[in-house]
Amino acid sequence: MAALVGDDDGEKNQGNVHDDESMCCTTRTNLSRQHDEYFDHVLSQGRLEEAMEAFDMAFFSHFDRVVSMYQEQPQLLDPILEGFVGRLASIMMDRVSSMKYDADDMLKVVYVSKFLWKLASVRGYKTILRFMPCEVYCVEPVFHLSQVVTGGAWKSSKDNSCEEVADVSTWECEYVCLMWSSQLALVPFKFDIIDSSMNVGQAYDIAPLAQTLIDVCKDQLKSASATRNMAAVCLGRLLTRPDMTKALMDFATWCRDVLHDVSENSSSDARDRYRVLSFLLPGIILTWSTLFKIGRVQDEGIHALAAEFIPHGMRVFESEGAKSNPLLRKLCIKMTQRAVLLCVTDGKDAWLADEGTRDTVEMSIDALITALDDQDTIVRWSGAKGVGRVSSKLPSSFVNQVIDWILEQMHSVLATENSWHGGCLALAELTRRDLIPRSKVSEIIPVVEKGLEFEIRRGYTSVGANVRDAAAYVCWALARTQSKEEMRGAVLKLAPILMTTACYDREVNCRRAAAAAFQECVGRLGEFPHGIDILTIADYFTVSLRKAAYIDVAPQVAAFPGYHVHFARHLLEKKLRHWEKSIRELAAQALASLVHIDVDYHCIESVPRLIQSCPSTVLDERHGAVAALACVIPQIYRIKNRKDWIDVREQKQLADIIPTLVNAGLTKGVGGETMRGALCRLIASLSQMQIPMNDDQIICLYDMCRENLSHPSEDIQLEASAALSSFLDRHIPRDCLDEDRVLTDLIHNLRPDLHFGARRGSAMVFGKFPSRLIKQYQNDILNALIPTVHPEEQIAVRDVETRVNAIQSLPHVLSVMDTSDALAWLGNVFDALLAALDDYSTDNRGDIGSWCRDAAVRAATHIFENHPPKYYDPSTLDKARHIAYKTARVSIERISKVRQTAGSCLKQSAERYADELQLQCIYDTIKSTKDADFQEGKAVAQVVQAISPSHSQLSKEIVSGLVYSIGGLDAALQEMTASSLVNFINNCDEETAVYCGEIILDLWETNLKNTRLSVPSILTVDHLLSNSPLMYHDDIIVRSVSLIQNATLGTGDVGKLCSAAALLGTIVGNDTGGGTTPDAPAIRVLVSLMGKKYPKVRKMAAEQLYTAMLMWDEETASGSGILFDKAQTILMDTAWDGPAAVVRPARERLAASLGFSLQ
Repeated sequence: MAALVGDDDGEKNQGNVHDDESMCCTTRTNLSRQHDEYFDHVLSQGRLEEAMEAFDMAFFSHFDRVVSMYQEQPQLLDPILEGFVGRLASIMMDRVSSMKYDADDMLKVVYVSKFLWKLASVRGYKTILRFMPCEVYCVEPVFHLSQVVTGGAWKSSKDNSCEEVADVSTWECEYVCLMWSSQLALVPFKFDIIDSSMNVGQAYDIAPLAQTLIDVCKDQLKSASATRNMAAVCLGRLLTRPDMTKALMDFATWCRDVLHDVSENSSSDARDRYRVLSFLLPGIILTWSTLFKIGRVQDEGIHALAAEFIPHGMRVFESEGAKSNPLLRKLCIKMTQRAVLLCVTDGKDAWLADEGTRDTVEMSIDALITALDDQDTIVRWSGAKGVGRVSSKLPSSFVNQVIDWILEQMHSVLATENSWHGGCLALAELTRRDLIPRSKVSEIIPVVEKGLEFEIRRGYTSVGANVRDAAAYVCWALARTQSKEEMRGAVLKLAPILMTTACYDREVNCRRAAAAAFQECVGRLGEFPHGIDILTIADYFTVSLRKAAYIDVAPQVAAFPGYHVHFARHLLEKKLRHWEKSIRELAAQALASLVHIDVDYHCIESVPRLIQSCPSTVLDERHGAVAALACVIPQIYRIKNRKDWIDVREQKQLADIIPTLVNAGLTKGVGGETMRGALCRLIASLSQMQIPMNDDQIICLYDMCRENLSHPSEDIQLEASAALSSFLDRHIPRDCLDEDRVLTDLIHNLRPDLHFGARRGSAMVFGKFPSRLIKQYQNDILNALIPTVHPEEQIAVRDVETRVNAIQSLPHVLSVMDTSDALAWLGNVFDALLAALDDYSTDNRGDIGSWCRDAAVRAATHIFENHPPKYYDPSTLDKARHIAYKTARVSIERISKVRQTAGSCLKQSAERYADELQLQCIYDTIKSTKDADFQEGKAVAQVVQAISPSHSQLSKEIVSGLVYSIGGLDAALQEMTASSLVNFINNCDEETAVYCGEIILDLWETNLKNTRLSVPSILTVDHLLSNSPLMYHDDIIVRSVSLIQNATLGTGDVGKLCSAAALLGTIVGNDTGGGTTPDAPAIRVLVSLMGKKYPKVRKMAAEQLYTAMLMWDEETASGSGILFDKAQTILMDTAWDGPAAVVRPARERLAASLGFSLQ
């Protein structure tokens, strides 16, 4: 119901006078403290003048951002406007009072006007004009300033030292000048005594000063910017002055000429005609609209021009050029309504005696009603307001004719959604003005009812939301203007319809509009059934979320008498046939949520209608019916809870729905794809309700489940797995389908040579498999699932989704088995989970192995809960401990979602099984840690504390996770992890620190050719050798250099080579003497990197060596045989990223200066 708050034809509120008093009561404290200080800063200490002198656009941009924050509540700016606007206006007057218009002064005027324009655009020009100077001495300078700014001649008066002057945008200044001029045009003095350019004794038809402003405004009427609107306002105020009659007539003549040229198509230039139609003509129409708004009825000249220009406006409205210009059509309607108001207000009903005026009024009303069917909303909205305004001046008999005219147009066979929208808006405007007689209320109510449910299908979408919104507007207006007695008969009709729209409409604005209208009706009429109670449930806010409105709010409202049947019928007839699939599925759930209110009604009405709609050839109706049955019949069965919950005939019909659809071919093709999920849910419901079926039906349903289980969509597979589980639990074994066939089919589909869909579905279904079948075939199921968890040897057949589904199914299978059998299988299951926890597969989707790790952590936790570790044999317990340690590793790795899952599971396992899984050391550090800390990476500081030589396996897993995170792309996580590791090493004992360093080097050595851990290991060692005492351990240094040499040998990974160069730079820099021997290994390896074929690597190695040498002791280095100065000169003078022919000899000279040979 957005239309409810619109003002004059949808225009922006310009700070009307009746609001000013309340606005000014707003105190300075309404502004935020920060903005309050900002505005004080701008106005004080000459900051504004400084910005003006420098033409500081950054200063204005900041002002723009601050003021824009008040767009929704601009009245909060009122306390600062008087000082701010007055200051800005005085600066402008100071610069132009001499009327020299120097380019420097004009630049400052242009700059200051940007601030005034911004304030006007947010607060409204009428409010800003209240604080602008309007003394007589301002008139002449401001009028001339408008001429100078729009002319642009001042830009060429500046010398060439300021070439950017020509590029300065001045439209804001033009707007401000015209805005100020529109206020000064109202001075109560003739321009003859103001204009200093007039010669004494010479007669003037129009004062030159006024003519100057008219010419400026006429020129701006063809502008595409906001200055056109302000030029129209300025002309409207200027030409309605009593002393400007001659100027008004001249302007009318000019407008007639323009309109004649347009109608005759006299322009030979298509571009000129386009500019006239698109810019000048809207400006002219807007000007006349303003003139007719401001003009007085007693002014005969204005009155005559109003009658004359109505036909002009109609011709423009109907012209070919206006068909593609909604703004022009809207302005024509706006001008027409204001012109006809001047005609009909000429002395009550005196205009009725004038045949010409009557014809003009009739033609105008016809045009306004025609506009109600326009293709653009702004035109319809303007027409509706015009109908309301003009009708308020007409006799009641004429108003009745207007109402009949509107209703006839809406009920026409040619009526479109535009006709209905415009008609509802017009009825709302008439109602809001209390122009609807009591006799017409009964005719309007059915229109409102139809409007609230209006929707027309258009291809894959629909239209009508604007009609429903407008119909709610009519209800709101009826509540405000009609009495209880007049609305007594309509209350019982409107209440359920309004609440149906408020709860079940697709669009949030329609739901809110209906809720607001209902609230207005309850508050003013007071006779809506259970109105107050419903308002506490369904209000403007609770209906905002669609799902909440359907599932939560609607059932509570429907529980009140008089609403349930209407809600259910609406869902059955409208929403279950809606064009959008999600709405149909939500409507199915909504219908099921109403069953408990009157279960017999749904047994008698809903179920038979839905069964009848299932075989429909219309996809939307068919899908909605199947989806609704799948939701409704379980609710009926649950409430009645007896075998005769539905008669035998309907049971047979339910059992035959899917076979009928299959035989009719309605489950194939595009429609079949839409139906799959609903069919699976129906199979699950029929199985849970124990609907009897024959063998053919059994086979049909089984085949449907199997087919959908192999579908590539995961959502359909989930529905199919649930359906198959319920189906097997109810209908297996049968003569036509035994357990062996079912298990053989499912296990066969797990083979890696089959397509992915079949494998995924079969792995998923075992996670919901019936308990009795699992116990019967538990060994076969586990023998099929466990190998599926391991990645296949052939990369082409690997499928991570299959592995994830298999992992998720394992806990369910084990939970159903007897304890002894489950414990016997745990060793093999844990082997599979350990493999999943080490799954770091990647593809174009990223780290898809994280899905397996996440699923494995969850699966292990569920297994620990169902089968506590205290019952494990030593071998199984050792595997369980390894799973727990790997979970600790995963809890500090790169992906936040996986970290959170692993952290939560780790805390749970450590809290319950600390002794069995040997997790006491880590539990002591993380017991106060929250799940959010793991997600954000903050928990790494606690987890790292568990590293200790006494817990070697746990320490290795934690270090592996740390290294993996340090090598990630998340800079924040990388920094957090590295700093936590460094802080731990700096604060622990030396034995633990060295042990931690050795683990990292062991990890690096094991994964030299593994990109996932090789580069992160280099980065981790670099952090440690830069910031921890490990830099002083020779064994670690020597081993690190050796590993670098092996890691960079023969590799083409530029990232690895650059990281290795950085680490070597750190090692060489720490050795202040340049190495313990002249041929220090680190220096030799670093120099060898300068010979790589990658320029980036060569340059990086050279920079690292040069930086490291700056940290050397020059005397010690020279004593080691190093030519320090020569080496630095070579490093600086050589372009190491240049051609190899240049680099090669330079590298040889560098090696010689460092005391070794490259040979």
